[in-house]
Amino acid sequence: MALFKRRSMRKVKNKSKKPIIVLDKTIDHRVMLLAGTIVICFLILFIRLLYIQVFSYADYTEKKDDYTSIKQYVSAPRGEIYDCKGRVLAKTVISHNIVYTSPKNMTVDDYKLYAERVVSVFDIDIDSFTERDKKEAYMTYLSLNDDPNALLTEKEQEEYESGAWGSDSESIRYGLMYDRIGDDELEEMDDDTLKMCIVYQRMTTNYSTGQENVILEDVSDSDVAYLVEHKTEFPGFDVDFGGWKREYPYGETLSDVLGTVTTSTEGLPEEYSDYYLQKGYQYNAPVGRSGLEYQYNDVLAGIAEESRITYDSNGLAKKEVIRQARKGNDIYLSIDIDLQQSLDTTLKTVLQENGGTERRENFYSLFMCMMDPYTGEVIALSGYQMDPDTRQMTYFASGNYMSLVNPGDRKSVV
Repeated sequence: MALFKRRSMRKVKNKSKKPIIVLDKTIDHRVMLLAGTIVICFLILFIRLLYIQVFSYADYTEKKDDYTSIKQYVSAPRGEIYDCKGRVLAKTVISHNIVYTSPKNMTVDDYKLYAERVVSVFDIDIDSFTERDKKEAYMTYLSLNDDPNALLTEKEQEEYESGAWGSDSESIRYGLMYDRIGDDELEEMDDDTLKMCIVYQRMTTNYSTGQENVILEDVSDSDVAYLVEHKTEFPGFDVDFGGWKREYPYGETLSDVLGTVTTSTEGLPEEYSDYYLQKGYQYNAPVGRSGLEYQYNDVLAGIAEESRITYDSNGLAKKEVIRQARKGNDIYLSIDIDLQQSLDTTLKTVLQENGGTERRENFYSLFMCMMDPYTGEVIALSGYQMDPDTRQMTYFASGNYMSLVNPGDRKSVV
C-alpha cells in the first residue's frame, strides 16, 4: 500500500507540473509576438524616414520652398506681327523699366517717403498719365490725407461703413468716387503731388502678393545709371533690363485691326480682367486690349519668367529665377502692307472729295476689302468715316467686319 500511494503521489505531482509548463510556453509566445510587432513598427518608421529624407528629399524641399516663399511672374517679350512678305506691323522694342518689389514691414510713411524720393530724382512725364491714372491718384491723395470717402454723401458713407453694400462694397465705393472726380478735384494736386500719388499707388499695388510692379516705363539711360549707383537709397527698387514696349511702324494703317496692348503700369484691362485672370495672367501683365492683339494674345504673349521670392534679415526681397521667360510666337498675316497703304490713300481721298456732296448727302463712310479669289485670303482692307459737321476723318478699317453696311449701299460706295 505504501508503494502504491507513493506512486500515486508522483503522478499527482507530475500532473501538477504540466499546466505550469503550458503557461510558460503561452507567455513566451505572446512576448515574441509583441516584440515582433514592435520591430515591424520600428522597421516601417525607419523605411518611411529613409524614404522622406533620401528618396523624396527634393520633392519635400520644393514643397517647403513653396510654403515659405512667393512666386513672382514677369511677362516675356511679346511676339511680333508681320505681313505676308515679312515686314513687321507690330514690333516689340526693348524698354528699360524701373520696377519695385515691396520689402516687408513697410508703413504708409515709408511708401510715401520713397515715392517722394522717386519724384524728386527721376524724370516723370505727366503727359504719359492717363485719365484713370490721375483719378486713382486723387483717391490716393484723399487716403493719404485721412479722408478716403470725401466724395461720398453722408448716407453713402453710413451704408458703406455698416456693410449694407455687401461683398461689392469696395467696387461700389470705387465706382461712385471715380465718377465724381472732375477737373476741379484734380486741380487740388500740384504736379509733384500728382506724380507722388501715382508712384505711391503703383508701389502699393499687389504689395501683399509680393509681385513686381512697374513704376516707370522706358526710362532714360541716365535714370538707369543713377538707380544702379544709388540702389541702397531705394530699397525694393530695381531696373528691369528685359522690359519691352509695343510699336506700330505704319502708324494709322491697320491700327484698329491690329489693336492695342496694355502697358506694364496699366496691367489687365478692367473690362477683361476676369477673363485674363481665369487664364492665369497676373494683374500687372501687359495683354492685348483689342483687335488681333486681343484675339491672338495667348499666341503672342509667350511664357512669363517665374521666380521665387524670399526675404533676407532686412526684409528685402531676394529673387531666384526658376524658369526663364520664353518669347511669344510671331504671327504672319495675309495682308500686303504696300497694297494696304495704297488702298488707305485711295479711300481717304475718295471720301474727302465726295462725302456729303450733292446727291451723296448720306455718303459719310467708305469700306473696301480685297481678297485673293483663289485662296480667300484678305490681302487688304480699309475704311474711313467722316463726321458730317466737321468733316473730320476717322480711320475704321475694322468696319469691314464690325459695321452693318450692305454691299453696294450708297453709304459705302460712290
